[in-house]
Amino acid sequence: MKSIRWQITVPFVVLIIVMMAAVAGFSAWKLRQSYLARTESNLAFQSNLIADEIYNQPAAPLSGAELQTKVDRWAILLEARITVVDPKGVVLADSEEDPSRMDNHLNRPEIVESLQAGTGSSIRFSHTLGFDMFYSARAVRSGGEPLGYVRLAVPLQALQADISHLRATLVWLALGVAFVAVFLAFLISNRISKPVRELTQAVRKITPISAEEPASFAKNQGEVASLTQSFNHLSNAIQEKIQRLEEEKGKTEAILQEMSDGVVVVDEDMAIHVMNKAARKMFDVELLAVEGKKLIEVIRLHQPVELLQSAMAADNEQTQVFEINKTRQFIKGTAIPTRTYLPGMYLLLFQDLTVQKQAESLRREFVSNVSHELRNPLSVIKLLSETLLDGAIAQPETAQHFLQQINGEADKISSMVNELLDLSKVESGRLTLDLGPIKPCVPIKNACERLAVQAKQKDLDVVVKCGGDLPLIRGDEARIEQILINLIHNAIKFSHQGGQITVSVTQEGPFAHYEVRDAGQGIAETDLPHVFERFFKADKSRSSEGVGLGLAVARHLVEAQGGRITAESKLGEGSVFAFTIPLIN
Repeated sequence: MKSIRWQITVPFVVLIIVMMAAVAGFSAWKLRQSYLARTESNLAFQSNLIADEIYNQPAAPLSGAELQTKVDRWAILLEARITVVDPKGVVLADSEEDPSRMDNHLNRPEIVESLQAGTGSSIRFSHTLGFDMFYSARAVRSGGEPLGYVRLAVPLQALQADISHLRATLVWLALGVAFVAVFLAFLISNRISKPVRELTQAVRKITPISAEEPASFAKNQGEVASLTQSFNHLSNAIQEKIQRLEEEKGKTEAILQEMSDGVVVVDEDMAIHVMNKAARKMFDVELLAVEGKKLIEVIRLHQPVELLQSAMAADNEQTQVFEINKTRQFIKGTAIPTRTYLPGMYLLLFQDLTVQKQAESLRREFVSNVSHELRNPLSVIKLLSETLLDGAIAQPETAQHFLQQINGEADKISSMVNELLDLSKVESGRLTLDLGPIKPCVPIKNACERLAVQAKQKDLDVVVKCGGDLPLIRGDEARIEQILINLIHNAIKFSHQGGQITVSVTQEGPFAHYEVRDAGQGIAETDLPHVFERFFKADKSRSSEGVGLGLAVARHLVEAQGGRITAESKLGEGSVFAFTIPLIN
């Protein structure tokens, strides 16, 4: 019953039946009223004629027999029952009954009404005849006083028969109309419900209910209910998919924004659709909203635009390395047409090669420095050894001097190799530290003693500041001494003749703070952030003095013991190198 066809058909048929019943009832009522009005008018006219015939004749009043004869004759002519009543309600004559046996009629409704209004009518059931009778009475007056009453009555059997016939006709008509209405309503509802059923089936095909999932609707729920349930199921499925897509979008957005490489997505008109944080930083983009803006308008560099144009023309991946002059960055750009996933779009990837380029430059410089550092001592060793072989070995003093020089050059080579080995061990994690309790002043004194000769050669005053009440530190004594030697050696090397170097250690919270301060030539501000990088040499004019590994080794050794190393310097004002080592407790 919940099918949309029956939901349309049943109310439609019920409406037709109710309307037909209303029409039938109204028609029967209207027919009865019309018939009664016409009958009342006829009876009133006839009662006037009879009253004139009885009461308005000049002769003497009619006797009872004569009056009865006339009443019987008039009843036959008019096909109506005629009753004549005197002013007191006594029946004088009646065409159907014996007047002597009849009750007083003064209280009859039609008589009472005629006494008040001149004429009166009523409808009553006749027990004698077995059907309704229509009574119409007329009061005859003379000088305001009633002379009598004339009453006519006709049976309503014909009226009831006509009304019954009309009702039967209307019932059959209603049944016929209802049948036609059912047929038409079924056709109409079927045409209306067919698209709904087809749409329901289509929705179910889009989101089929799995075997494990309970059915959310039954067959007797009707097409609209089934469609509603199907749409609810589809809505839930779409919501789940939207949620999953939002989650995937969030993951993709997070990955995209956290990528170190710059990513830009543009269309065929070079309008930007996506630009991640790395790309904004790389090209110094300050605009908050870049979507929809042209690539050249946002990046303001011709190289990415040319790269994109090359990819559009060739319709394949293109790569180009270029330099941003403002920031001295080396960028590797790649333009990729996204035919499969994003037709008409292009993916631009930008990778910052600045560090790589610097590393390559440092490696080349390192190889050059190492080659130079090795070539000089090796050349000296070879020259001295050839001189000794040529006969100088026979001269004891000359030979002794040459051998001391050879030994010094070998020490340089050994020191260089040891630094390279230390750096390799530290960076590969193979360096083993012998950690233990150490007095903070011991590594300073040992390092200063080992470099005393070099300081004396440049007439430098090395001042040590170390309080004896400092807590013990936890570290590798040999490695801390090595760190100090590297820092003090650099201070000696870059200090002016006759200057002063201060080496100190103090307590700063849970750390021992070591500091090496000189008044030398200082380090340029642009070079200061790179001094702890391997192969880096701030003073290019002194490239023959070391290979730029000492500070890199020192940084790794400090960090391996849980500390931190820093550098402060200004050109012409000297430098301060400091590092921390954790205290015990």
